[in-house]
Amino acid sequence: MYGGRGINIENVHAENEFEKLRDDIISNLICCAANEHDERIERRIRLIKERSRCYWVNLPYTKAPKVMIDENLFDINEWLNAYASTDPQQSCRAKGQSMLTHYQ
Repeated sequence: MYGGRGINIENVHAENEFEKLRDDIISNLICCAANEHDERIERRIRLIKERSRCYWVNLPYTKAPKVMIDENLFDINEWLNAYASTDPQQSCRAKGQSMLTHYQ
């Protein structure tokens, strides 16, 4: 999917569970050891949790159905992926979604 759009994925950071897919992945697979954490993944999880809390604090509900929570997390990820990174090593001129759909 990404290769057809000219996007080259060099590294995939993952847990040990993905070690089985090492032969199927063209990119360099970097797996964490047991009881070890990848700081990029942990930072992304913290960011998603923070955005989710900001969303739910303004709603008048004490509980929400699972579908609503799942859609909230999907929406947060969609918006986070819609924009290119501010990191100079990862940034590019096109926004994340436009790189995949050729819209600018």
